[in-house]
Amino acid sequence: YAYLFYDEHKNLTEDATQRLEAIRDFTELGSGYKIAMQDLNIRGAGDILGKEQAGFVDSIGYEAYMNLLNEVIREKSLQDKARVDKPIGTKYELSFSLDSHIPSTYASESDRINIYRELFDISTIEQLRKYKKQARDIYGRFPEELENCFVKKEIEIELSIPIIENFNETLDHYEIRLTKEFSNKYGIALKIKNMFEKYENSNISIRYYGKYFMIRIVKTSNYLLDLLDVVKSLSSLA
Repeated sequence: YAYLFYDEHKNLTEDATQRLEAIRDFTELGSGYKIAMQDLNIRGAGDILGKEQAGFVDSIGYEAYMNLLNEVIREKSLQDKARVDKPIGTKYELSFSLDSHIPSTYASESDRINIYRELFDISTIEQLRKYKKQARDIYGRFPEELENCFVKKEIEIELSIPIIENFNETLDHYEIRLTKEFSNKYGIALKIKNMFEKYENSNISIRYYGKYFMIRIVKTSNYLLDLLDVVKSLSSLA
């Protein structure tokens, strides 16, 4: 059946074609694991790899991927403990990734939960600045992963500005939709055009959909800094 389906549908997407080829190649008994692994290779390993989220599992190996997955589960559980069923302090929350967490070598589990809890409650840039200074005095110099946690929190705070109608995050990109009122405000189109000139030929684009502006940021190795730059620029226009 897979052969017939494949022959009769020449215009399938690349991913669909690769999945059919996997079924065709692994049709013997007990091949479910091989098909699952092939599907994982097609889709990618997912956002837990942070800035490497688009890479295939073959690039790191299955065992390394499972170790990363277990680390994500452990770290995510600490974040869940820090929440204690309270509403988040900001309108939006970025997804968890391994390049933005608190390494176990930096602080004890209870201290890491406390840091997550403090970050979770912060809702203003001034609060964030004060807490960064306090945390540095208590725990010492920040590793890159923790610095990224602070960058993520700054982004979440900036995303709360009233000119942003909606924020959406997928595995490979972000979308920011501006409000209709702001998008159609006199003179704002020119300001946005001037603001986004520096992003020409980059992973950041903006389009006007008749009633509102939509900004799209493709995730690259600098995706957090790219997103931060965009939201800070938007904040300056608010």
